[in-house]
Amino acid sequence: LFWTDPPRVPAIVITAGFDPLVDEGDAYAGALQAAGVRVIHRRYPSLVHGFLSLSGGVTAGRAAIDAMCRDIVAELGHDDKVGHSKVGDTIVSK
Repeated sequence: LFWTDPPRVPAIVITAGFDPLVDEGDAYAGALQAAGVRVIHRRYPSLVHGFLSLSGGVTAGRAAIDAMCRDIVAELGHDDKVGHSKVGDTIVSK
């Protein structure tokens, strides 16, 4: 949020609703988008900080990792058709 020259590459930001850093993550995604950076922001409102590391036991964590992998593949291929997960909200800016 304090850069003098915004990043020039697309960003994938993942936030969880029950994370003490959720507001900062949401603000970061918004600031990147406002700076003209392509942003995929997936927000999982019912999950906690660190939920991705719980993917072995939390179905939503596994689904989030799958969605993140699809996002990375789409960005590497410059594909504008980013997949959507059944959990979490997705905001894609172009």
